[in-house]
Amino acid sequence: MPQSKNDSSFTWLQSGWNTYIDMLPPLLPFLLALEAFKLPNLWLIHRFHTYIWVVLYSLLILTPVSLGLNLVYIKLHRRQSAGLKDFLRGFFVYPRTLLVSLSLGLLTLGGLIAFIIPGVILYLTYCFSEYALADKNTGTKESFALSAVLTENSRGNLAPVIMLTVLMEIMTPEIAGISGSFKNPTLTFDFKLWTIIGHSLKVLVFLPWLSMSMAAAYNGLLRTAHNEKANA
Repeated sequence: MPQSKNDSSFTWLQSGWNTYIDMLPPLLPFLLALEAFKLPNLWLIHRFHTYIWVVLYSLLILTPVSLGLNLVYIKLHRRQSAGLKDFLRGFFVYPRTLLVSLSLGLLTLGGLIAFIIPGVILYLTYCFSEYALADKNTGTKESFALSAVLTENSRGNLAPVIMLTVLMEIMTPEIAGISGSFKNPTLTFDFKLWTIIGHSLKVLVFLPWLSMSMAAAYNGLLRTAHNEKANA
């Protein structure tokens, strides 16, 4: 798919930021709801001292919630209203949600284990598979196929946005920290002022901005694909 001059990292980041600022009031309840959905993970670690229940909870609850939040970002970037049904979208198509998310994760992990670069390329190619499922209600294969079409000539522009997201996850502080082995993790809390401020900025400003930027990229590339198809 030929690349539009508007399909660039800077354009997506700028569009994501502008939309984040404009749509923060309707977005904020969903951001707070996401943090509320994450809290049981902390209790599970504290209660059972194992990741097993955390993994199960993540697959059952957080995976569909994350997919639904992608739809919220997509619709808000289009300046459309987003509601509870959109936020819970992943539960209505749960088998496909789980299959697409697990497939994307395993493909990326397999590529990273092999030679690192293939894993990065695979993720950049199929990063919109979950967006396609949430937005277009596509099947599993169709979700990956649509993502591959959208990202065919845009992986280089997507890389900085995704890299910023990864760096934000790694570099910013966490109020709740988990350490230890897989079989015996421990939960610790850090309530220093800087930690609270940094964590709040991450979950309420920086990550939502970057997520909105990914929605801007998806919407922009989807629009370019539709225009190319119409002009063919």
